Amino acid sequence: MNRLTGADPTAPVPEAPQEVTGPEAARYRNMHGRFFRLLGGLGRLKARRRALYRRIDGVKRSWFGHVANVRAALAEKHGAVVVREDLSVLAVEKKDVAYRGRTFNKLINNGAKGQYTRRADDTLEWRGIATLKLPSFYSSSTDWRTGTVDRGQRSGSRFRAPDGAEWDADLHAAELLARWLFLRPKPAAPAAAPTL
Repeated sequence: MNRLTGADPTAPVPEAPQEVTGPEAARYRNMHGRFFRLLGGLGRLKARRRALYRRIDGVKRSWFGHVANVRAALAEKHGAVVVREDLSVLAVEKKDVAYRGRTFNKLINNGAKGQYTRRADDTLEWRGIATLKLPSFYSSSTDWRTGTVDRGQRSGSRFRAPDGAEWDADLHAAELLARWLFLRPKPAAPAAAPTL
């Protein structure tokens, strides 16, 4: 359009149609009108998207608050301490092959898990309920019965131990966290007696 009016090609297209004479006049008017109709439609779509994001954020906040309150009520009812993984250390280091950039790390920590964790922690603290944050290393790939750590034991939502036992992976990890205080390191094998 700028070429047809003789303007700088990188300049913004003016909202008011410019005067164009000759055989390209009808084409210019057509292009100009269509361009600004599309631009207006795009602006309306962006506004709708922003409104949807606000609604989704509101639903997430109210749902996270509801779940946090249910959790706190259960802890109060049973006089329990809330034990959970410390998921605030989800960022991947630069030298790790799984590193996807600083922005991705921010998205992980500020995503739904991070939002829920902050909401739940605030609720528990406000109500005076003790919490214990455990390191999240290998919780979903460790067999709490034997202490075997193997990432191959976790496949999607299933945990399969080498002896054939199988659980839901998240329930198995929760079982590990619940038993964390009672886990003991494996005793070292006795040293072999020296031979003469």
